[in-house]
Order: sequence, then structure tokens, then C-alpha cells
Amino acid sequence: AFYKFLDSEKAVNSFCLGKMYFNTPEYYRKIEEKDEIGRKDTYDGMFYGENFETPNKKPIRLVMKPERENSIIMCVSHNLKKENLRRMKKMGSLVVVIKDETLFLDKVYKASILNGYKVKARGVQYYEDLDKSIWNSLEKGLDNFAFLKQKEKWEYQQEFRVVLEKDNWEPKFTILGIGDITDISEVVLAEKLESVLQQF
Repeated sequence: AFYKFLDSEKAVNSFCLGKMYFNTPEYYRKIEEKDEIGRKDTYDGMFYGENFETPNKKPIRLVMKPERENSIIMCVSHNLKKENLRRMKKMGSLVVVIKDETLFLDKVYKASILNGYKVKARGVQYYEDLDKSIWNSLEKGLDNFAFLKQKEKWEYQQEFRVVLEKDNWEPKFTILGIGDITDISEVVLAEKLESVLQQF
């Protein structure tokens, strides 16, 4: 199942009606500067490492990001672990549980393609400093930056991302309508989610 944590009934109703909110990586970095709960990741969609040094053996930080970002992102969680629920509850008191991942993604893909987007959807790649698998991912395409997050800080969220792209456009906040999903979802209180996890 997928899990979408939200903080109001209005947001829940909108999501269940199939209104998917997408925004740019830069947007999320900026709201993170405001210490928004669960999203304070200044390096979202970037590579950040501290265990590097110059040829003269002086320690340096390494930050990498694409020169130009043309993607927008929508996030849910999946494969949540019971021991992480206490931290996840801070992201919203209500949770939309999407029981049929396949049908949900089918709706997302169809709506994305219909609206002229290239779409990728998969779990976030959580990395550590000097993680060689990162280089392998980036060699396959710089669009993979959109799926990077630091392991130590963020792995508990078990994030699954849908990333939309277009050529030659300026990414911006977008609402993608995928159609009603009430038939494949249910809404639960975050504090009651542990009992739901046992079903999946």
C-alpha cells in the first residue's frame, strides 16, 4: 500500500478526488528552510557528502545538483515500518491508505501521458557518503537526481516519488487530475495506522 500523510480533511478530500499536487525540488528546499516538519532537507534531489578532501588532504563538502532541473514531484510513502510511525505522525494527523498500488500508478501514468509529461515512479534512493551506487545511478541519467535523499536523516519516511518532466518548460506547481481514488483507498487517523500496516 501507499500512504499519504495530510493535515486537514480538505486536503484529504482533494487527494481522494484524484487531485495530485506536484511541485519543484527547489520549492521543497525553500519550505524546508522554514523548518516544515518532516521536510527539512536542504539537499533534496541533490548529492551531499562530507567525507571528501582536496589533494592537499583538507576536508571539504561536496554538493552536486543538475545545472537545470525540469521536474516536478509528488510523494507518498510505502513499506512503512511500525517503529517509524511515531516520527511519521508529525507529517499529518490523517492518512490516505492507497490499497491498490498498481491501479493507482496506472491512473497516474495515464493522466501524466495524456497531459504531455514524461513520467517516472519509484522508491527514493537513500544514500550515504561515498556510496558508489549513487554514481552508477547518475550515469544512467541526471533525472535520477530527483530520487536522491540522505539515508541517515530520511530513510524512515520510505518515500515513493512520482516525477514528471517536460522538455523546454519552466517547472511549476501543478495539480494533476487522475480521477477519483476513493474506491481503492481509505482514510485513517495517523495514530491508528499501526493496525492498518498489519494488513499489508
